[in-house]
Amino acid sequence: MKAVLSEQCLSKSVLLSEIIHIESLKFRWAARQPDVLHVPALSVKVGQFVSIVGASGCGKSTLLRLIAGLITPASGVIQTNPTLANASGTPSPGRRSTCDFSIVFQSPTLVPWRTAWQNIRLPSELGTHSSAWSRQTPSADDPAENLRNHGVTDDTIRTALKLVGLTDADAAKRPAQLSGGMQMRVALARAIVMNPAVLLMDEPFAALDDLLRMQLETEVRGIHDAQKLTTILVTHNISEAVFMSDRILVLGNQPSRIVDDIEITFPDHPIRDHALRSSPELHRTTDLVTERLFATRRTDDWIMSRKLLLTITAPIVVTILIPVVWTMIVRAGAVSSVVVPEPLAVLKAADQMTDVLWPACKHTAQAAALGLTGSIMAGVLIACLFSQSEIARTALYPWAILLQTVPIIAVAPIVVVTFGRGFYSVALISMIVSIFPVITSTTTGLLQTDPNLLDLFRLHSATRFQRLWKLQLPSALPYIISGIRIAGGASVVGAIVGEFFVGSGESGLGTVIQLKSARFKMDELYAVVLASTLLGVTTFTVITLSGEFVLRRYFGTSLGGTRSR
Repeated sequence: MKAVLSEQCLSKSVLLSEIIHIESLKFRWAARQPDVLHVPALSVKVGQFVSIVGASGCGKSTLLRLIAGLITPASGVIQTNPTLANASGTPSPGRRSTCDFSIVFQSPTLVPWRTAWQNIRLPSELGTHSSAWSRQTPSADDPAENLRNHGVTDDTIRTALKLVGLTDADAAKRPAQLSGGMQMRVALARAIVMNPAVLLMDEPFAALDDLLRMQLETEVRGIHDAQKLTTILVTHNISEAVFMSDRILVLGNQPSRIVDDIEITFPDHPIRDHALRSSPELHRTTDLVTERLFATRRTDDWIMSRKLLLTITAPIVVTILIPVVWTMIVRAGAVSSVVVPEPLAVLKAADQMTDVLWPACKHTAQAAALGLTGSIMAGVLIACLFSQSEIARTALYPWAILLQTVPIIAVAPIVVVTFGRGFYSVALISMIVSIFPVITSTTTGLLQTDPNLLDLFRLHSATRFQRLWKLQLPSALPYIISGIRIAGGASVVGAIVGEFFVGSGESGLGTVIQLKSARFKMDELYAVVLASTLLGVTTFTVITLSGEFVLRRYFGTSLGGTRSR
């Protein structure tokens, strides 16, 4: 065991073999809060496998994110390539030089609508990578040599897949179609395919079972050795750290510091394989690290079946009960049949009005469809503006709420005066009524993108447009579809109300309602209301089924659920 590195040993010069160099690093979450992490001095040499262990909340992941440049220190120097120091050979204060990083998070952090292959290729599409990578075909027999010498080609992706034990068939699947272990293998392949100088891993095996965890530990260490990577691993598992590492950093105290820096060597086991796990040397080393660390301080299938049965039967039972209870109330004399006709009388009137109701439904559906299309296009664009600009969101979002609270009977005359009577005025009213759910749902989805995926995009220098187009919009798709489902019913209501107040050259449901209510033909009026209800239900059903199809196509799962094996 060696002592913690001191500031003096790094004060004047930096060894050329060092790839990470830290001096006087301090981090706090807010300006007036105390420091939570303090690293006086730290250096990591090229090719080392370094693990960071410590109690929960001690700052292990924070230190990893500081090294990656995902968060900014309060003070100190982080040099991720000391050979890029200034002319005097000393690090420039506050300077953070460029170094290629890849990161594997605790969860796989895969983009759900991309296949495994497309997820592995993703980093090369972001920032300036796509133009920087070579497109020549690798020819070396050694997979690791292919990754070192060539850019992200189809062959290098296959090489990365081979290194992590996946096939082309696995690569064609979306994350929801892969098991947790296979998803983590995809995340690892995505990290190594970019040929990083430093591989950062934040508890990547924490959620895996012990057998799979040990298998991946062995494979990752083998990839580290084959590609001559510099790897930094954050883990709670001491046995994992001892088995995989050349060096273990123990964090402790408040603010967190590196209280121990332990070198790990196994002269009798130069290769970290399963034979090492049963060796006395590993157990002795694990006990030693444990002492130092302590010194610092199923869902029931029957229930699911019952819920599914209830989901199917409940709507059917209610649909049957409503007309039965309705008929009983009318025949009991609680209400007059002249005012509230029986369901059979309504159905008879609807049958007699088929030649009127069908064209009216068609006309109203066309106006509602045009209004809904306009609300989707305008609503998504407005939501994108809100998500990209806090100023725009603060200034304009209250107006969107105000638009929703204005009564439609007040908007209709303004539309008539401004645009005249006709079909397009009805469609405009339908759009005004239905746009608010699209704006709110889409804005919520865009603002709730997975922070780890955002970190991944920032790590690879993605532009704002790339983040929006490749990440935020696809990620918000379930929210967008939910907003459209609500807007679909609202668009039908808006079209009917628009026809009722604005009118048009053709006869829609709103116009028929106005005519039948004026003549006090209640059975026919109820028939028109029934047709309006069926149109709204049909619109909702079509949007829901279309949304399920889109989500399964892009995510491999339905709305609100994921599937794993």
